[in-house]
Amino acid sequence: MQGDEIQFRLAVRTDRQRERTWLTVPMSVGGTIALAMIPNSIATRSVITPLAYQQLRTANLVALDDFDLRTGRVNAVLNDVWIGDQPAPDLTVQVRDVPELLAPEGQYLVDGYLGLDYLFCGDFGSLEINTRTLRVTLRVDPRTPGH
Repeated sequence: MQGDEIQFRLAVRTDRQRERTWLTVPMSVGGTIALAMIPNSIATRSVITPLAYQQLRTANLVALDDFDLRTGRVNAVLNDVWIGDQPAPDLTVQVRDVPELLAPEGQYLVDGYLGLDYLFCGDFGSLEINTRTLRVTLRVDPRTPGH
């Protein structure tokens, strides 16, 4: 990461039927699968939908996955993650259905969300958002190993 920071602009997605607007982080994995992820400051874990997970598995872009016997859910590690056009830290996600992210027709409006584990408790030491331009700057915590 250049200068240990990632800069990008949040994208806007609209669900006109339910009158919702989502701000999404433009991500990709392996340079081939694009993911629209909602930054979610109240979720403790990052989550991707089963559809997004299946696409990533089919493309051999899941670095590691395991079945959690306690929760009955799959957890996966995604590496070669990019935010915008910049490399980003690996992303650990839980795979599960999120009914709030479904359109009435049953298709997902976004691919999941980034929780506190990635945006606030992981590699990043600060997060800055310009609310007028939707520009975001994520700064890597210098105490993170490898930085």
